[in-house]
Amino acid sequence: MSPLTKSVTTITSYAVFTRMLGFFFRIYLAAQIGAMLLGVYQVAFSFFVVLLGVVASGVPLTVSAYTARFPRDVKKGGGITVSGFLVSLVVTAVTIGAILIFKKPVVAILSDERSYSVLLMLLPALAFSGLSAAFRGSIWGRKHYKAVSRIELSEQIARIVACVAMFALLPGLLPDKAHTAALAMSIGCGVSAIGYVAFFFLDGYRLHRPCELRPLISTSTPISVVRTASCAVNLLIALILPARLISSGLSPDVAMTLYGESVGMGLSLIFIPLTLTGSLSMALVPELADNMQTSSCPNVRMLCSKGLNFAVLVAGLFVPVFIALGDPIGMLLFGSARCGDFLVKGAVIMFPLALEQIASSMMNSLGLEKRAFVNFLIGTAVLLLLLWFLTPVMGVDALIVAMVASYSVSMLLHTLVLRERLSLPLTYLGTTAKVLVSGIPATLICFFFYNLVKPIGPIFAPLLSGLLALVVTGAGYLLTGALRTGGFALPVRKKRKSRA
Repeated sequence: MSPLTKSVTTITSYAVFTRMLGFFFRIYLAAQIGAMLLGVYQVAFSFFVVLLGVVASGVPLTVSAYTARFPRDVKKGGGITVSGFLVSLVVTAVTIGAILIFKKPVVAILSDERSYSVLLMLLPALAFSGLSAAFRGSIWGRKHYKAVSRIELSEQIARIVACVAMFALLPGLLPDKAHTAALAMSIGCGVSAIGYVAFFFLDGYRLHRPCELRPLISTSTPISVVRTASCAVNLLIALILPARLISSGLSPDVAMTLYGESVGMGLSLIFIPLTLTGSLSMALVPELADNMQTSSCPNVRMLCSKGLNFAVLVAGLFVPVFIALGDPIGMLLFGSARCGDFLVKGAVIMFPLALEQIASSMMNSLGLEKRAFVNFLIGTAVLLLLLWFLTPVMGVDALIVAMVASYSVSMLLHTLVLRERLSLPLTYLGTTAKVLVSGIPATLICFFFYNLVKPIGPIFAPLLSGLLALVVTGAGYLLTGALRTGGFALPVRKKRKSRA
């Protein structure tokens, strides 16, 4: 097993378990607070994610890449971490101060006083995440993937335990359960922050005089801008979609309920399988940085090509399941027919989203942050224009059309840049064709099998049908040869035997 394959396996195993816990917690949370309050919480959380992009996106990624260049230099690693911490400290303080000082503009943006109140409960989480960002990046750059994954898992467990405990033992502590869920998020982030700092010192590293401060700022700023802008798009969706639904004649409560069922429930399900591509994109950062440092262009080209192919394989594995079983899954998990309908129609989002996720990480790792930002802006413009004009006509389905178009445009622009820079072969296009060939029979078989076994119950019928769809899709991958492009073994040069 190659080092990258081992890294991806480690990250994925922990990430899948962490996401599964979060998935079941999302179901529990939706049942506890209802679709309308879930919409209020989702608006506040979308704004929080934007702030999180400001304070804790560029720094850990940049510190990770810089640390990967000096993995055994303790003094250098400590100095880079201190530089990252100082940058995060200033940005976090300014960001939180702005939220507290400019209350009225923020409330106007959120369009709801309750969402601002929920946001205040998330500010401690913002502080913990910002102040621990550099330590997380340092640990990641030294390839301690298991440690980072365990700390992320502990954050999720702490969040769930705190939320359930407060719901049961302190029901009147806060105005409503949306505020309680936000406070639980802050508690979880506090636990992970302690974990990152503690591991940094336990691993033998110490704080040293700041170094590489200016390069770190210049490199992390474009990444932070791109990540923040990406998160801001989610906030704009949270603001534009309900507003345009209201303009089409719906009441505010109905619009917020539709938003909660489509984005808070349906879209969150679509994102779950992409844990696999997220794990790969995180593992590629130090690998690509290390190969670029040693001027190993063939390895970089090979990693990028196989990363894009892997994204297609992952998306193609789950799209048939969501298309065939979206309705029963939505009813089983959330008791929402609208969630299931959104899941069926929105499953195709996974293809461009998975590819864009991988391609953007490659761009950032290869020093192409500015080009990535321009590509992102073009894709975002497409999304916002389509969302604004199509929502009054198509309802929440406009979000699906807008997201597919947006991610497709950004992803194609990313891959064209990578092709220009690395002479990257676009083999993922051939893999996509093979995946589609495998997915069509898998979807049909899954749909008909579900209707056949539907009488056995709402749990086992979707479960057995989904497993069958995965098996049929996997068999299709083998028959079409799609799996041959999905490995990550680095090429090994064989030593020539000297002639006697």
